[in-house]
Amino acid sequence: MPDEPDITETATALELDIADRILAFAHGSRLPVGAHLTEAALSAEFGVSRTPVRGALNLLKRRGHVERIANRGYFLTADVSRMQAPEIRQERQSDLIYEGMIGDYLGGRLEGKVSEAHLLRRYNADRPALVEALARLQAEGIIRANPGYGWQFEDLLRTLGASDESQHFRLILEPAGLRQPTFRIDRKRLLACKKEQTHLLQNLSDRTRPSDIFAASVRFHELLAELSGNRFILQAIQQQSRTRRLVDYRSYQDLERVHSFYREHVAMIDLVLEGRMEEAAILMEKHILDVVHFKPGAFSATTSGNP
Repeated sequence: MPDEPDITETATALELDIADRILAFAHGSRLPVGAHLTEAALSAEFGVSRTPVRGALNLLKRRGHVERIANRGYFLTADVSRMQAPEIRQERQSDLIYEGMIGDYLGGRLEGKVSEAHLLRRYNADRPALVEALARLQAEGIIRANPGYGWQFEDLLRTLGASDESQHFRLILEPAGLRQPTFRIDRKRLLACKKEQTHLLQNLSDRTRPSDIFAASVRFHELLAELSGNRFILQAIQQQSRTRRLVDYRSYQDLERVHSFYREHVAMIDLVLEGRMEEAAILMEKHILDVVHFKPGAFSATTSGNP
């Protein structure tokens, strides 16, 4: 019987890269063993389609870092807190550029037409890293390529308007998910999620990356949507995860509000674990309304300027 090919030889360069990024993301977010890794959340986080994310997850499965459970998805099996470089890749320059551009866009420091040369100087960046960050922003509808030259930022008010519409849609959908008769209380996954949310809450500071705050929030909301037992609720919430990023980022400048949001995450998990679904749904309505009604001034990001 011929030897099986090395798994790194059968994976594409993009899949190998994303596999490294998933481990780095899990390490940076301090995900516990058993954390759910969804294709939708990871594709939104890295600005790529689900296909290479799926390939990367399968690669990590063969390496023993994740497991796949039928009809439920992928779950972290590695204790990433014990992993050292080179097992964990270093933070990508493109991630820092992306976060800096988000902060500058929301703060009104980047708008209209810009050239790649200007962005390279502004962020002291390598061109491949800048191109990757631009591709991610383009996938999220924040920027578009001009025919022939440069990039065009979308109108900020229109972009935030779409994000606000997304929040109102979630206000209808997410509490309904908790009220579904098909809702399934998965104690193991809910407790793993509570552990992650509590850890972020306890370690939150002005040095916490907005992308880590956002990603943990996405995992919480998508877990509850999945447990609703209605696949269409889950699909809709996954679609909204990308759209709501800007509205959520605006609120992250106020750490007390972020503390409040995550305390509510933990409280909702406790209510669900106790089977108090109507109370959890009412708290979810309040939780989303707080974001809808949050109208800050200019966004202030610690990642703006040179990464």
